[in-house]
Amino acid sequence: MRKKFKNIILIAGSGRNVGKTTLGCEIIQAKKSCEVIAVKITPHFHKATPGLVEIDKGNGWIISEETNESTPKDTSLFLKNGAEKSYFIQAKENKLGLAFNAIKKLLPKDKLIVIESAALHKIIQPALFLFVLPNGKLIESKIEATIGEADLIVISTGKLFYPSSKKITHNLTALTSLKLY
Repeated sequence: MRKKFKNIILIAGSGRNVGKTTLGCEIIQAKKSCEVIAVKITPHFHKATPGLVEIDKGNGWIISEETNESTPKDTSLFLKNGAEKSYFIQAKENKLGLAFNAIKKLLPKDKLIVIESAALHKIIQPALFLFVLPNGKLIESKIEATIGEADLIVISTGKLFYPSSKKITHNLTALTSLKLY
């Protein structure tokens, strides 16, 4: 059974460049008075960019904290849009649970956590699971089963969303006051 996290909004989507990060940034902007924490999770390993500081690692996973809001990377964009902290997890899919257990110790229980990840829904049950679908079309068939698990499917043009991010964030007030994992 997956553990419920009442302060986590999880964003997944169908393909690259479909608006997942933009949606995350808009939610962070709307809720930055709550000191939002952002996390980007990927199964791909990348060379560290300036300002990305490794803080923990294990066999098959690395956790870094983003300290530079001026790169074009998603973690920098989260900071630029008002996230208090921004973390980057690179983990093989079979090691994601270990990486999440490690970062969980750094995530405050009384703050909103926005996580962009295609696979984390298999490990945890977030308070809200958003699935971004570009122009209402499925790009990656391997993620099709994920759509059925989402609490809300958000149609995206890459920059505009339906329902709008303003409507989504308006309904998050109850989430930001919860203090439980």
